[in-house]
Amino acid sequence: MRNANLRKKPHEVLTTVLNFIGLSELDEFIIRKGVEFSSFDNMKKLEKENFFRLEAIRLADSQDSESYKVRRGITGGYKSYLSKADIAYIDELIKRFGCPF
Repeated sequence: MRNANLRKKPHEVLTTVLNFIGLSELDEFIIRKGVEFSSFDNMKKLEKENFFRLEAIRLADSQDSESYKVRRGITGGYKSYLSKADIAYIDELIKRFGCPF
């Protein structure tokens, strides 16, 4: 399962991730609510509203678009921020741990 599926099939990907970490008995309602809560539009809205309490993930400067954690909502957008070496390292870790997504 590739990362593009997260955008196209978020319910399926979340279910796969939860199964991978040993949580296979979750109610479908909870999974649906998790997908709704974590949608790009909702996360952008919550960040603007200063919803997050942890300093590390709070919005630093509302005037600086690069200070948002939720920026563009583009699949593969991380490639604009990480080097090829960093991406290769992360891909290797994912392979090593046998992640199915």
